Amino acid sequence: MSPLAEGDSYTMVGSGFEETRRAEAVRQMADRRVEVPIDGGFGAVLVDGYGDLVDVQIDRQAVRYTEPARLAPKILQAIQEAQQKANAAANGGATYG
Repeated sequence: MSPLAEGDSYTMVGSGFEETRRAEAVRQMADRRVEVPIDGGFGAVLVDGYGDLVDVQIDRQAVRYTEPARLAPKILQAIQEAQQKANAAANGGATYG
């Protein structure tokens, strides 16, 4: 007779499966990208599935005559919007205030 009961061996196999699924979900979140344009056509921001900033793309021609004080709030707004979209996608479309 085996030292493990039938249910115990199933639990061990199931546990490994759950760990694999969890690792795959983490990888997918890290690989997911959300891009949001910066208001005014100044470029775009890119965040990953966790909402972490990955890139800020600035159109040099569009910002050529723009004061940094006007540009910064637009960039921050785009980052916040991208983070909200990433969080909503991670939560199955639910948004939190």
